[in-house]
Amino acid sequence: MSAETRALGEWVRMLRTARGLRQDELEQRAGLKRHTVGRIERAEVEVRVGVVFSLAAALDVTPSDLFAFTPAGPTQEDLDRVLGRRPPPAG
Repeated sequence: MSAETRALGEWVRMLRTARGLRQDELEQRAGLKRHTVGRIERAEVEVRVGVVFSLAAALDVTPSDLFAFTPAGPTQEDLDRVLGRRPPPAG
């Protein structure tokens, strides 16, 4: 799969774990078939638009947030920004 598909899978995993969800819990909330989240996270499938909206709702983020990671791949800073966390003050 493409680098973008791998990055999206990693990003979904980061968001899911930050929300404290197991793969099966996210699948249930998003109305997805069993093993779908695992296949997305391992970049085994291309994600359809409808699935993006379902995942976003289940993760309590916007659909555009599912693409709000840096081009090189998702980072902790991306996660903090999307989830509204502020970095600790410097110094």
